[in-house]
Amino acid sequence: GSNSNNNSNTITTLNKGEIDKLEERFLLPSGNSLSSSKLPSSSSSSSSTPKFTYSNIKQSNNNNTTSTTSTTTSPTKQSKERIAKLLKKGQHSHKKHFRYRLAMRYYLLALKEMTSAGYVDTHPLITKVLKSLNDVHHAQSVLSNSANIVRMGIQHEDQMDNNSLVKALKMYTIAYRMRRDALGVDHPSLPVLLNMMGSVQVKRGEYNEAMQIYHLALKGRPDENGGKGRNVMEFRMANPLTTSVTLRDMGM
Repeated sequence: GSNSNNNSNTITTLNKGEIDKLEERFLLPSGNSLSSSKLPSSSSSSSSTPKFTYSNIKQSNNNNTTSTTSTTTSPTKQSKERIAKLLKKGQHSHKKHFRYRLAMRYYLLALKEMTSAGYVDTHPLITKVLKSLNDVHHAQSVLSNSANIVRMGIQHEDQMDNNSLVKALKMYTIAYRMRRDALGVDHPSLPVLLNMMGSVQVKRGEYNEAMQIYHLALKGRPDENGGKGRNVMEFRMANPLTTSVTLRDMGM
């Protein structure tokens, strides 16, 4: 109970230690990483986690320790084009392909390019990219946390007795709701989880409910695709394995 609540309330802001880890994992080699010595100290009296801000990134990129007065420079056409390409790749990875780690890398690279180009903290694009970065970090956290819950469900399901199957169903349901609420109704892992829920109900002899779950996995939710409902043929072409598993379990 309490574990699942903690899992669903994943952090949406990053502290300086997490920024270091992100760059080490998703950006270029250690020479360009954000070392903690270059970031503002978090050892203040305030217990709140520092937000992931553009000023933190700018300060981390300053190699000289002496603070210089900020000189306003206009971004060049080339830098704007590089930023636009990085953001487009980030958006595609984030919203279309659901590859959150890759999207995080593109957003961080875009912010570093903005730092070099002289964007000011209050620039609307900076605010937008920071929000996207925090959103994608939250999405990756939910994906990882829910995957742990699914693994717990699989362990229960393997025991095959009814009590364990009920526990497995609960675990899959929690993971489904976490991903639906945080990752959106179009996320391709939702039908996979529905297939797993349907399989448990078959094992429990709840065939009518299992078929209802499989139909939902096959046809989708009415609020998918911006409220238009799922394009079934397009989904089947993009997710052939998920669809084939659903049809197999339905006996079709």
